[in-house]
Amino acid sequence: MSSIEDLNPEQAEKYQQFVLITNWEKDPLLPLLYLRSTNWDLESAISMHFDGREPVINDNPAPPSTATTPATAAAVPPRRLDRRQPTTSSLLEELTTLAQANNADTEIRPVTVPPANPYRIEEGSFLSLLQSILFYPFTLSYKVVNSIFYFLSTLFPFLPRLTGYYPANRTATHSVQKVYDPKDTAVRVIRAFEETYGQTGLKFFEGGFAQAFEAAKQDLKFLIVVLQSDEHDLTAPFNRQVLTDPRVVEFLNRNDTIVWLGNVENSEGFQIAESLKCTTFPYVLLVAPAPKAPNSSVVIMKSLVSIQGEENDPMHFVSTLEEKIESHVPIRATLVHDKEEREMDRRLREQQNEAYERSLAADRERARIAKEEKMRAELEAREQKAREEEAAHQEAERQRKEREWKLWRLAQLGPEHVPSSAESSERAARISVRTYEGDRLIRKFSGMDTVESVYAFVECHKVLEELGPEAVADLYAHPESYPKPDGYQHEYKFQLASTMPRRVIDVSEAAIKSDSALWPSGSLVVEIDLDSEEEE
Repeated sequence: MSSIEDLNPEQAEKYQQFVLITNWEKDPLLPLLYLRSTNWDLESAISMHFDGREPVINDNPAPPSTATTPATAAAVPPRRLDRRQPTTSSLLEELTTLAQANNADTEIRPVTVPPANPYRIEEGSFLSLLQSILFYPFTLSYKVVNSIFYFLSTLFPFLPRLTGYYPANRTATHSVQKVYDPKDTAVRVIRAFEETYGQTGLKFFEGGFAQAFEAAKQDLKFLIVVLQSDEHDLTAPFNRQVLTDPRVVEFLNRNDTIVWLGNVENSEGFQIAESLKCTTFPYVLLVAPAPKAPNSSVVIMKSLVSIQGEENDPMHFVSTLEEKIESHVPIRATLVHDKEEREMDRRLREQQNEAYERSLAADRERARIAKEEKMRAELEAREQKAREEEAAHQEAERQRKEREWKLWRLAQLGPEHVPSSAESSERAARISVRTYEGDRLIRKFSGMDTVESVYAFVECHKVLEELGPEAVADLYAHPESYPKPDGYQHEYKFQLASTMPRRVIDVSEAAIKSDSALWPSGSLVVEIDLDSEEEE
């Protein structure tokens, strides 16, 4: 058995509630047996105690679940962090103290625990084995006869009614006494009341007493406990003349009131009656929330008035309760006001937290967008720089190959053509070209030179000016030193045209002397393709 000091806070709280509700005065370790046997279900443990059932402890009990079940939701209220935090102070502790003070000579019903059988033969001993051997023939005969009769009774259902013997199905599992949930018990009590007295319109709380107690404490409502006993003669007249009276029904159905109906024939109603020390029924108790001290933040449930025994006047019943309720209204109003302030503060904190979270999320989103924009701008800048560097590299490579091509083409073109003698049949074509800048270029070509040679001369004339006489002579003397660049295809970005009449001389491999505009002499102008110039 576990020690009380070894309990965690939740188990210790359930232990204290069990002791307070049952008014336990015996061995302080026995409540642990009840709680452990029900897996620390407080309502089931209390019902087991008042039903007189012995606790059964498993060898390996499952640890108590931290989840709150519907049966214990009211018995174990959640922790609330506010400035008037309700405590687990028990109403029954106050009422028991009051009942003991008013009824000191009232005898408390003892809890009987059946003693162990001292004459029971221990299983596995020699006497147990001898007993089994001696009674084996009788046991076997009984099982055979019972099995045969059970089989016949399934074929002929009228046999048990004729013989009066109903054989047991030995293969069926033995039923266990059902433990009702407090809510189910309360619903059964309410249904029995309505079946007896009809639909009166009373709104009873459909739940256990602990749930009603915690609901009234949490919602700061008045709790009216109605305990009845069908064995008392005053119960039926009270229900017909007082409790079901329309004026009483209207009074009890107030929005600030919770009405709980209990019957002492059930274990929960009996345990409440035992705790309140009430022996006369019907019994009505008015309980209200109140501060434990004038300036205390602890909320307890305080008994205002009790009505028990004969009560036949509905108005007297209503006036008695209403007088106490009206006198307690200022105290309850203060508690409600404090609760509303706490709720308002809580909502304000939640709104502030939500606004802060929204602002923080917006700041984070803006920071994320700014970071992404910065990274995107940096990436675009790097890509632009890479494109510009690549374009500059390509342009430098193109210019290098273009100069190499011009040097190669000048080397292939050779010096200006000069006939060997004046009488020679080979004549020279004298070509005059006016450039786009206004300069005039004059060169003699052989009649066998191509039209493309004239274009090459115009394209490369600036290189000739840059090289100087010595470099030009070396160029003409060693043309093999100036190879044609690989992978380069030169394009002329201008065209030559004759002046009168104007005719465009296209680039071709035709001989100069085949074109009358060039042979034996020609005057040409350079025309630039404006579209190509703009693209460049």
